Amino acid sequence: MKNAPTPVLVLDGDMIPSLAVTRSLNRKGIPVDLAHADNIGERPIASYTRHARKTLTYPDPLSEPASFAEWIQEQLRSETYRLILPVTERTLVVLARHPERSAWTEQIPIPPRSALERVLVKSQTLELAESLGVPYPARELVTDIARLEQLAEDIEYPVVLKPQSSISGGIDSGLAQLSVDYAFNRDELLKKGRNLLERTVLLLQQYVRGEGVGVELIAEHGEIRLAFQHRRIHELPLSGGGSCYRESVAVDPALLDASSRLIAALGWHGVAMVEFKRDPRDGRFWLMEINGRFWGSLPLSVAAGADFPWLLYRLYTEGTLKDRLPTVRTGIHCRKLADDLTWYEHVARGVGDPRLFKRPPATRLLGQALAVFTPGHRFDVQSLRDPRPGLVDLHRIARGYLRRVTDGLRHQLDKRRRASPRERRRIARLLAPARRILFVCHGNINRSALAEVLSRRLLEGDDIEVRSAGFHPVQGRPADPNMVACAREQGVDLGGASSTVLDKQLLDWADLTFAMETRHLERLRELSPQALTKAALLGSLAPDGGDPEIPDPYGQPAERYAACYARIERCISSLANIVKPDRLDGQSPNAL
Repeated sequence: MKNAPTPVLVLDGDMIPSLAVTRSLNRKGIPVDLAHADNIGERPIASYTRHARKTLTYPDPLSEPASFAEWIQEQLRSETYRLILPVTERTLVVLARHPERSAWTEQIPIPPRSALERVLVKSQTLELAESLGVPYPARELVTDIARLEQLAEDIEYPVVLKPQSSISGGIDSGLAQLSVDYAFNRDELLKKGRNLLERTVLLLQQYVRGEGVGVELIAEHGEIRLAFQHRRIHELPLSGGGSCYRESVAVDPALLDASSRLIAALGWHGVAMVEFKRDPRDGRFWLMEINGRFWGSLPLSVAAGADFPWLLYRLYTEGTLKDRLPTVRTGIHCRKLADDLTWYEHVARGVGDPRLFKRPPATRLLGQALAVFTPGHRFDVQSLRDPRPGLVDLHRIARGYLRRVTDGLRHQLDKRRRASPRERRRIARLLAPARRILFVCHGNINRSALAEVLSRRLLEGDDIEVRSAGFHPVQGRPADPNMVACAREQGVDLGGASSTVLDKQLLDWADLTFAMETRHLERLRELSPQALTKAALLGSLAPDGGDPEIPDPYGQPAERYAACYARIERCISSLANIVKPDRLDGQSPNAL
């Protein structure tokens, strides 16, 4: 009698590709257990699959990498599993960089260390591409602020800001997951670039317009055994990101040739995705990056016949993939339903930056939506053969939209109440005895900092003291340079402003606290249950009425800063006229 296969442990069980891996292997008769970090909150959708025997938890690989590695070693010592499969870089990086990795090569599919590092470090990937003649966008490696400031004057915008590696830090110090960003002007580049330079080396890359294309593959010691290609139809965020709707297409010979040269030079062993962008006007392609792991669109690969999880299992258990390779189908569509609904919502609301995303025609949007009824359409999660994960996903989607609707209605009612004359009278009653006034916003570098400086011109003295603070956890940040410039045009100096972190002691100090948004009021309640009895929205004092919230201009065009300044100035004038009507006689803060 043939022995039953030894089980496999699939990591990153909170990610949808892990569900695809689990379904794939179990349908081939392999027992599968799922595992995920113990701090993710809601039970992962993948854990509802009938294809997993059980679900385990492990310490968070990013915040507790050493504990996570010890947990993995315990699983290996137990000899329970034939293979342990990391699905994302969160787990792969920790295991690949661990001192004991050489002892794990039989049970954990990790590409050769030197090859993986050249893939993880984006500048090394592009250096390899350059040596092989594979086209890639112009790039600059930035290691310090001085170089960033120098480049900011001459670089072509928009520019892509990429962390040198998407996972930064070390096994001993802890890891952090970083993401790609965009800058459209010098100020944005300096702000966002400084942020990233605090945690990693920065890669500035030319922004390339075009269609996202992925060549997924499995290689055996540098030789591609099977390649599969998809094109991205919908990406989230709209400016460019993971695909939530994509199609399997015939492998482009030029892209396959470029991928083959890269994989051969790396001596790659295992699965990978080589990501390109292709300009539809001339067909020219550019290398974006190489993902040395399973990818987000894996469910499409499996649905189209390119069963990479099963092929990876065979590669590590049989030692070779020289025969029995599957036939791959083109024209298969697959979508991640929750994210794709968000994509349609963002398109409808115009969320995408028009400088990076052009809204498709309505007819195309409708056609892509109706594609769900075609025979070649699949879903990442929903499956008739394994219905529970899909039903849970649908329930969470519906719950999320219902919560947003009810929260939105509640929010609108609250805003109407706070814009009413009754609320204005309540604020006047609170102001009458107040001698200590606090202004609060998120970062204390724009709105509340400006409110403090303007109100000092009108209120301080006569035993009235004014302060400001924010929820951002970093103390001592300077005021936003854009707001400093905006205030300077009005004769107001914000240059000396420095952020303060809001705490309960400061809240208790204040006789009256003015917030900028209703969500700030909820956060005040979290710090001190009594806070709302002596708190209000500053925008409730706007003489022209309207929305009582004052939105954050951070990262927005200059006109947003100017509008924010003008609104806060009017509100502070109203506040001061309530406190000292005879002295002020309707003057603005700039008039004094």
